[in-house]
Amino acid sequence: TWTTGIFEAALLNIPFIIFTKEKEIIRAFSDIQLPVANNLNDLCKLMKIKDLNYLSEIRESLTENISLNSYLQTTI
Repeated sequence: TWTTGIFEAALLNIPFIIFTKEKEIIRAFSDIQLPVANNLNDLCKLMKIKDLNYLSEIRESLTENISLNSYLQTTI
């Protein structure tokens, strides 16, 4: 799935661009500006951008989630 590949790329610090014509929203990354190209012009523009902050934001999102123990405490 997209999510698994995105997490793996971020953990390995590998830049990526999602090339798709679908308007699918990946909820796990709703607060992160992912590089998404809908056509070849978008792809060329994104390949020139050197901003890779999205990789560190994804890595941080993996550790910022609530722990299972904390979640269970709030549901009791």
